[in-house]
Amino acid sequence: MLIFPRKSMPGQHIPSTLTTLVGRQHELATTVALGKRPEVRLLTLTGPGGVGKTRLASSVGLALEPFFPDGVVFVSLATVGHDLLVTPAIAQAMGVTVGDERTLFVRLTQSIGDQRLLLILDNFEHVIGAGIVIAELLSACPHLKVMTTSRMPLHILGEQEFAVPPLNVPAVSPPPSIEELGRNPAVNLFVQRATAVKPDFVLTQANGPVIAEICARLDGLPLAIELAAARIKILTPSALLARLSDRLTILTGGAADLPERLRTMVNAISWSYDLLSPAEQRIFRRLSVFSGGISLEAVERIALVGQESGGNGRSQVPIDILDAITSLVDKSLILRAEGTNGEPRFRMLEVIREFGLAKLREVDAEGEIRRRFVAYYMQIAEESDARLIGEHQIEQLALLDAEIGNLRAALFFATGNDASLHVDALRIASGLWRYWLTRGHLSEGLAWLRQALSLPTEMPPTLKAEALNNQGNLCMEMGSFDDARALYEQSRVLFERIGDNDGTANEMNNIGLIALIQGRYDEARAVLNDSLKIRQDRLALPATLSNLGDIALFEDDLEAAERYHMEALDIRREISNTRAVASSCHSLGSVAFQRGDLEAAKRWFRDGMRLATELGDATIRASIETGLGRVAIKEGDLPRAMELFIRSLKTWQVMGSRRSLTMCFDGIAIAASVVRHDEAAAQMVGAAIALRGQIHMAVPARMRADNDALIAALTARLGDEVYARNVKEGALLSQDQSVELAMSLARRIAELGPIAPPSPATRPKVTPSRNLASLGLTRREQEVLMLLAQGLADKEIAEALFISPRTAMTHVGNILTKLGVSKRTQAVNLALRHGLGDFDEDGARD
Repeated sequence: MLIFPRKSMPGQHIPSTLTTLVGRQHELATTVALGKRPEVRLLTLTGPGGVGKTRLASSVGLALEPFFPDGVVFVSLATVGHDLLVTPAIAQAMGVTVGDERTLFVRLTQSIGDQRLLLILDNFEHVIGAGIVIAELLSACPHLKVMTTSRMPLHILGEQEFAVPPLNVPAVSPPPSIEELGRNPAVNLFVQRATAVKPDFVLTQANGPVIAEICARLDGLPLAIELAAARIKILTPSALLARLSDRLTILTGGAADLPERLRTMVNAISWSYDLLSPAEQRIFRRLSVFSGGISLEAVERIALVGQESGGNGRSQVPIDILDAITSLVDKSLILRAEGTNGEPRFRMLEVIREFGLAKLREVDAEGEIRRRFVAYYMQIAEESDARLIGEHQIEQLALLDAEIGNLRAALFFATGNDASLHVDALRIASGLWRYWLTRGHLSEGLAWLRQALSLPTEMPPTLKAEALNNQGNLCMEMGSFDDARALYEQSRVLFERIGDNDGTANEMNNIGLIALIQGRYDEARAVLNDSLKIRQDRLALPATLSNLGDIALFEDDLEAAERYHMEALDIRREISNTRAVASSCHSLGSVAFQRGDLEAAKRWFRDGMRLATELGDATIRASIETGLGRVAIKEGDLPRAMELFIRSLKTWQVMGSRRSLTMCFDGIAIAASVVRHDEAAAQMVGAAIALRGQIHMAVPARMRADNDALIAALTARLGDEVYARNVKEGALLSQDQSVELAMSLARRIAELGPIAPPSPATRPKVTPSRNLASLGLTRREQEVLMLLAQGLADKEIAEALFISPRTAMTHVGNILTKLGVSKRTQAVNLALRHGLGDFDEDGARD
């Protein structure tokens, strides 16, 4: 088992506050002491909603920071709607990309390792079923400590519970002195918050007993006190107390059918809710459907639509959106948050949101509001599919990042029992596929698409065909090529049935791409050319051109490869598809690399990297890192090469992209061979062979020449038996073990430092004649034929062209077949009659 080096977790900072912690000196001291005790690995702060668990946990985390050298990470679970999303939330907070959720827990524990880290998980009660995940995390990471805030304990072994009590309230009778009231934490909190909204407010002998009564009737709950104190802006303490007097039964127990966690807070929030005008109440209720941030546009589209007339037939007073939001912010029912594009965003505390949802079910047509919510976010998702391939990609990604909580909520609503929303569910899931791909959330995207496609509703044929295609795209990126091809075939049938030629062409392109990846080049070329014949959509044309360029690259027809990829690049630039432009830069860099022009390769790769970085596109960035790593090996800069491969490896492992992992294995194996770590290199070859075999994938064109040379060098130095034994050892490794081996090997290579650039073997310089092209030979076959004419054997040809002897033999066989001859001498004579070509000064023939 390899040990990953320690590093500081990026993590989430402990939330900063603008107010002081009031009246919690004893609780703070006690919980800090518990946090220092070595036997306490899990500390749970329990108590009712609004008691101040989060505020106390933040203060405890700050106090404990010096005792955790690897940091304190704070994770808010308020918007995490399911137990299964707890692990991704923790991973994201720690800077671990979610990607393939099948391997996420293992990667998370490896990232934490033996670090002395404090993990604070806030609002755990609504994902209480994930307690087992925390137990397993603690078991796997020996120096990790976890502190949770929850309205109930997690009930797992080793848990240390600390019940956070309400603030002490003053005695009402006999009336306390003004000095005693000033020392009371509940009164002190009330006065601080009241002064914040009314600077001239002071505690006096006259209002002191009234404030004491208010605090007592609010049971000392901090959130209730803060909400009450905020009303001092418009109400006197006596007016506040009068309003609370009608709520005594709810304050002391609440209705029996309310959740236990709300039996005290409902009154505090209800009191604040009752201060709103009817129009403001209506807006507040409707805002409770949002999960995460709220934009002004969303409020207009969802909460304000249809406000003029109510379900009861009575007219409703219109309200200005800014007035409504300002009022809700003033009354602390929603909070201001920072938006990414300069526009304000808002959020609602979870306990208040729960209250709002309950009111929504009581008063409004909840189903209608949810349908508006789904419709709004369906529009965002559908617009994203187009905007993520145009000039607005960066802005659209930022928008989706901000709205992802609401988009997930819309998917959750739409995949429920309301069949009228099922089509919308598929539109959202399908419209987001480019986002899932760009952000590396492949597993989540696949899960939503599968769920939406399985709903018991007849879907429009075009929508279903597009969704199947998009599901296939995500499957292909994860290396599930057989599943992807089956989905593309289903989509093609649907497009053909409705007479959509462009849709059919897209599926043919994708089917051709699968054939290309799996090494069926003749089939791929035929399908791709057929796709071009029926395609009318210029936007999708570059994908087919790029795939044809990759076939040409495999066949060493570098001129054709460059021509195809340049044509694709021109169209992509014309339509401002930044992501696709970055992809074309990667492809053209690969062509330049294959040609041996390392400077041109670096230029292309760097151009692509700049665009991918601007987009935050992990997929293309990792692909280019692999290409730059191969260039660095050629230049002898092994530390830089290994740094790039390690970064790329981590991305592909996170995303679950098996086909891309194999290319990292290949590059690290080549570097290992350069420094004569031959047995380890052979093991990496075996790991790559096995993984390619699992997904029925051929060696990519850009890798084949170097891979052939690698195998030839390893077999020559190790001998067939030792080479085969190490290849078998590598092939028996699991995917995770292979990645660990690659990481370890890359680090060992990097420690060796830079070396002189590897010297290529002496090779006759040949320039094939254009006349040979008339014989139907590829550029590589022409080179082989010219070396045959010099009298070279298969092994010598292999050494000259940096390919394996077996590949050289295959090329010779192909030449004989294409020329219709059975002997090598016959092939040479035929070539001579067509003008063989130009030899260098060591050759004899023009």
